[in-house]
Amino acid sequence: MELQNKELESQLSKLRSSINTVTTLVENDRTQATTISEIQLRQQRLEVQANTLLRKLLTMSQPQTSEAEEKWFKELTRVKARLDGQRGLVHEIKARLAEGRKFVEMASKRSDNGEETEKRKIDWRVMEAIEEAYVPFFGED
Repeated sequence: MELQNKELESQLSKLRSSINTVTTLVENDRTQATTISEIQLRQQRLEVQANTLLRKLLTMSQPQTSEAEEKWFKELTRVKARLDGQRGLVHEIKARLAEGRKFVEMASKRSDNGEETEKRKIDWRVMEAIEEAYVPFFGED
């Protein structure tokens, strides 16, 4: 009987210890939950401050463009499209240079007398001068 009594006391002691541990864990859990919620709140406030600061910095480094500047940028875009587009001026000049070259080639094949030979040389020199004048602006084909 005495042995059973000691065993009972030992089990009760372990049970009290377990209860104390569970109670401590529950209290710690509440404390940790409070700490975590405070950290989350602080994080949200810091994010708001960072976003506000970022907006201010962006406004300072890239101020709003005026209406005149917007029109100027649109005009530059339109001019670039007019020059570089599929039917733009650059394409048109290149096509006309190619046509001129073909015309000079056809004219040189047509005639064979000595007088025409001098004329062909002049035609080719004129064509080369035209191409040299435009190549720095538009590049070679």
